[in-house]
Amino acid sequence: MKLYTLLLAAFCCCACAPLRPYPKRISIGASQEGAGPRILAVIAHPDDESAFAGALFASAVEHGSLVDVICITNGEGGFKYSTLAQREHGLDLTREEVGREHLPRIREAELSRALGWLGVHDLLMLGEQDHRYTTDLGEVLIEGEGPWDLELIREFLRDQLYRGRYDLLLTLAPSSTTHAHHQAATLLAAQAIADLPKDLRPVLLVPTGRLQEEEPKPPEGLAHKQLTRVSAGPFSFSRRTRFGHRGRLDYTIPILWSMAEHRSQGTLQMMVGTYDVEDYWVLAASPPGATQRARAWLDLLSKPTFQVPDYTESAGTNARWTKGQKD
Repeated sequence: MKLYTLLLAAFCCCACAPLRPYPKRISIGASQEGAGPRILAVIAHPDDESAFAGALFASAVEHGSLVDVICITNGEGGFKYSTLAQREHGLDLTREEVGREHLPRIREAELSRALGWLGVHDLLMLGEQDHRYTTDLGEVLIEGEGPWDLELIREFLRDQLYRGRYDLLLTLAPSSTTHAHHQAATLLAAQAIADLPKDLRPVLLVPTGRLQEEEPKPPEGLAHKQLTRVSAGPFSFSRRTRFGHRGRLDYTIPILWSMAEHRSQGTLQMMVGTYDVEDYWVLAASPPGATQRARAWLDLLSKPTFQVPDYTESAGTNARWTKGQKD
């Protein structure tokens, strides 16, 4: 009887304990692995993926890359920009207490839909607190007392990297003048890579954006340069590469579809079309041979694979057209 009582008590204790909803894995799309490299993107907030949306789309959709995304926070700190989404959701999202309660659910759904346009395989949400905007990295990286469970993040990153056998890891440039959440996410990813055996380390890449006529500029003021200094680059992807009938399409179109999903963050749509080129820079935590691997990836993406059928005049007087021909 005594043993039965102890087992019953243990069961009740476990049954009553609230289940932690995170980390959470959300299946976005079926794996279509082909010639493209396996890619992991690590972002701090829903919508950060827009910085490398063009290359992700081309790699996943055209070249069969398996792409997974880890999002560290739920983005509930974005309540200040939710004015235009209040009518859609029937909530006063710009009130901090309301936004923090409801934006995790809203932004997770937005991110899931956005990643669907980019051909992503899995989304992994860690559910850490988007506590506030700050550029102070020390405010985030407080062991045991900060807004993030750093040990959980480190363990999850190490495990995912080990099991995923990724070729590339994309994240945002950890400039000291940017949001400390971005700095922390990149530093934690770099540390996780450095902890792996060299033969399992993915190439660590960060993007910068520019117009076609501008010269590439490496990210400046990187925190913890031992792991995050720029060691090679740039390797460039043009969002303006033309494809399709009469060359009327380019990669800004799926990028627009993806960015439009983040309706709770009105400021993101203000950035649509602000740059034409994604320049990628290799960071020091990368393994030997990283430069060659990064170059091979961007060379792979340099030509679109979408095939244009040979139309006849039944499709219209503009059916026959060759590259360079005037419309």
